[in-house]
Amino acid sequence: MGVTPRTFNEYCSSCREFLLRQPKARPRIRIADEHVFPYAHHTSLAELRNCASEPLQPCRICGLILHEMGDPASQSGNDPRSVHIKLEESSAYRADGAEDGHRELLMHVGLKRLEHHLVDTVVILSLLTFNADYALLENLGPSTSSPESFSLAKTWLQRCLQGHDTCRRSTSVVKGLLPTRLIEVSDPRKARLCISSSLDQTPLYLTLSHSWGKKPFTTLTTANLDQMQTSIPFETLPQNFQDAILITFELGYRYIWIDSLCILQDSATDWATEASLMAQVYQNSTLTISASAASHAFDGCFRDRTRRHISLPSSPFPQLPTRRLVIANANPNSQRFVARESPLRRRGWVLQEEILSPRLLHFTHDGLFWECETHSATELAPAGLDPIPLLDKRSVSHAFSASLGFGDAGAPTPWSAAHPWHLTWANIVRDFSERSLTYAADKLVALSGVARVVQTHLGGDEYLAGLWRGDLLVGLCWSAAQTPQEHHARPEAYRAPSWSWAAVDGAVTMRRFHLAPRDVITPFADLVDAGVELAADDAALGQVTGGFVKLDGVVLSASVVNGNVQLDDAEPDWLRFRWTRCGQSLCLDVPRVERDGVSLAAVFLVPVVARVNRERTGVVFTTEICLLMLEEVNLGVSDRRAERTFRRVGMVSVFDLGLPPDPFWLELFPRKEIVLV
Repeated sequence: MGVTPRTFNEYCSSCREFLLRQPKARPRIRIADEHVFPYAHHTSLAELRNCASEPLQPCRICGLILHEMGDPASQSGNDPRSVHIKLEESSAYRADGAEDGHRELLMHVGLKRLEHHLVDTVVILSLLTFNADYALLENLGPSTSSPESFSLAKTWLQRCLQGHDTCRRSTSVVKGLLPTRLIEVSDPRKARLCISSSLDQTPLYLTLSHSWGKKPFTTLTTANLDQMQTSIPFETLPQNFQDAILITFELGYRYIWIDSLCILQDSATDWATEASLMAQVYQNSTLTISASAASHAFDGCFRDRTRRHISLPSSPFPQLPTRRLVIANANPNSQRFVARESPLRRRGWVLQEEILSPRLLHFTHDGLFWECETHSATELAPAGLDPIPLLDKRSVSHAFSASLGFGDAGAPTPWSAAHPWHLTWANIVRDFSERSLTYAADKLVALSGVARVVQTHLGGDEYLAGLWRGDLLVGLCWSAAQTPQEHHARPEAYRAPSWSWAAVDGAVTMRRFHLAPRDVITPFADLVDAGVELAADDAALGQVTGGFVKLDGVVLSASVVNGNVQLDDAEPDWLRFRWTRCGQSLCLDVPRVERDGVSLAAVFLVPVVARVNRERTGVVFTTEICLLMLEEVNLGVSDRRAERTFRRVGMVSVFDLGLPPDPFWLELFPRKEIVLV
């Protein structure tokens, strides 16, 4: 952590000259100026090292630069390359000059190539100016468990509770509802389980978002339920839980909800009941503590800070004379990216927790990161970061929609022919499917809380194993993500019907996510009926034991040879001719082993929807036709249906087929009612 120097003269003459003269005219660095560094800093690395190690008064800026370089001169002898500096406006530059805001420039430190007289960047530092919020940064201490760290967290929390109207509205919808059980914290190392219905009043509470890991740890069971209500053996708890209890106490709260300590882990009935209430547990919490740096329960929330920064007592910026200047080896956005890439975000359950929680306090590898409905903040930007929709906290009601081009999630736009919330759901599913679950059977349950909120915005539309009846034709056209890292598989135990994305382990993408601004969906099949069989009557958004979709449409026979879809000879010559000349993309739900180049010998294609693009000139043409790839299912005598029954095995996108958007050509084929299971 940084130490405030007593005077500006404590830096070497090169740094003083650079800082005092350069801000008067901030140069705009263009792409063509990649190797142009207007400020000569030191004539050699040896001179830089001498300034950094001066016995009586070492230059802190030179020391920071040398540390970030890894001191290349010490490894290669007397390196004669000279040191140069340029400044560049950051994308996170705060231009509004708010009193509590910050402004940022990027300081590129480079070494000149002797043979070409060009300069290559070797270190990028951040130059930040602070006003009132500088005190929140300066003495945070070496660890995120320091009293100063808790003081910063409390400042963020109080500002949100008292000054953010949007955040206050987000917690007032279902005010007064409590989880069935809470953990009561009486001091940093003392806690007990309490039954919420026995409390005299409705207290505020926090929640914990964390990774379980594979190592067993203390949980709530029917055997220890009574003992836990007397006292929770603190020393037996994993470090994540101990730290969460300490954080709750230090933030001034008395109650916290932790899933494995508040839900009976050996009772399927209790687990099913509490899982159905998960949405309101996080929605009604005051704050969710996110153990972002912990990969398992014993990893702990707290970390030592690795960030280095130094500060000047007053800013050398002439236009900002009252502000402090901070030079750091990180930028304000870095902790936002660290939180987004943390081990915790790989958990499927966490998506629901981060979306539904009104506020999140992340304990990352290198500091604290705050998120609420109004803004995000880091230690280097305690007053708040400039918004980045794709990286900011994504509530169901705001950021998912805003990131896709909707100013208001409820306002229809041409991008979504049905309802903008269908596009929001497509984005949620894509994110969720990329995450992992400890128990594969939890796939639908882990998203049920978010589904319940989305359902209210869809007017109570029927939820069908991860898809919505009102957008079912488009929803059926999901595809398994085609990347080298993805290994899709179907779970051993039944989890969802084959036509649902929830039937596959691995990342998926929803078709509605690919719509262009002027695309319109044209149905090529009719939805006759659909339904699911619920594992529990009171869990309409959770686990299912079966499901079907009945379609009326055209069924084409085909095969897959060497990765290409070929129509069988039984289909018309004109269609097969066009098919061989169009572009096609085959996405199998799970890989198939090929034999003699043939991976699927007898499959069927059902055209479901087409993307029709209307140009500004009025020209209309079909951009893409989506066809489900199916295998016929031989049902037993006891379950034989009048219609032919199929199981989904993939999805085919056909481009440039040369057919008009009006599906009149399909009238040349007999239509059939089929059932997908």
